[in-house]
Amino acid sequence: MSGTNVPPNKQTAPDLKAAHGGRLTVGDIAYDTERRTLGVLMAEYGTLYFPRPLTGGREWDVAKEKVHPATTTDQPSPAAAETNANSLRP
Repeated sequence: MSGTNVPPNKQTAPDLKAAHGGRLTVGDIAYDTERRTLGVLMAEYGTLYFPRPLTGGREWDVAKEKVHPATTTDQPSPAAAETNANSLRP
């Protein structure tokens, strides 16, 4: 990072939005700030995106201004992910 020391928890993913000219496209992994969850963009129509959960399931609609490209800080920690996975087991 150009000679600066940045703590690991302060590092950010590359600017994924810039890769598509400032917008998300179908197939991108995005973070819905309203639901506070990650999803794969399946479609866009007008002012809405239609993401689907990473593990599959039903799409939902969300206003484009409530979504941004997923970064490493949007993903749950390994401990939280394991706890969440265990809570789904019978």
